[in-house]
Amino acid sequence: MAEIDVALAGRVSLTFRFAATTGFQEGRQRVIDELRNRHINRFLGILAGFEGTTDEHGDHVLVVADGREPVRGVMERVAQFPHDVVLVTETDQFTVTVLASRGADRPGRVVPVPGTATVGEWLRQIRDFPHATFAVEGDDRHAKESARIQWQLAIAA
Repeated sequence: MAEIDVALAGRVSLTFRFAATTGFQEGRQRVIDELRNRHINRFLGILAGFEGTTDEHGDHVLVVADGREPVRGVMERVAQFPHDVVLVTETDQFTVTVLASRGADRPGRVVPVPGTATVGEWLRQIRDFPHATFAVEGDDRHAKESARIQWQLAIAA
């Protein structure tokens, strides 16, 4: 069984993406280092079973974020993809979350995310309202409607 898992993991390709927000490169690099040094084998095995998070080249798209990073930019980045993406971050623990921004909103509530919230604060909201759709609260600087993001799966280590 381990041979099959390794073979599957060997066929998984990753593409790292980031929000346009500046000043969080060090935190993002810590997340990537944590993934690479402590979680990569398990993570690749999990991703081998997913198809919805891949781009046109078959690479799984990972949006890497510092847990203290403003959520607005991360949610906008997630919404740019025509498929689900994997958010990889570290708050009080290393967290991998599959997010969707396509398709119809789930029935039920749309939970507003404060425009000043961090990624870590948003992940706590997701934990509290796992069946909701999330949208950043609007403000005068952002006239267009904000992206609506839905949680699909979360794994913490």
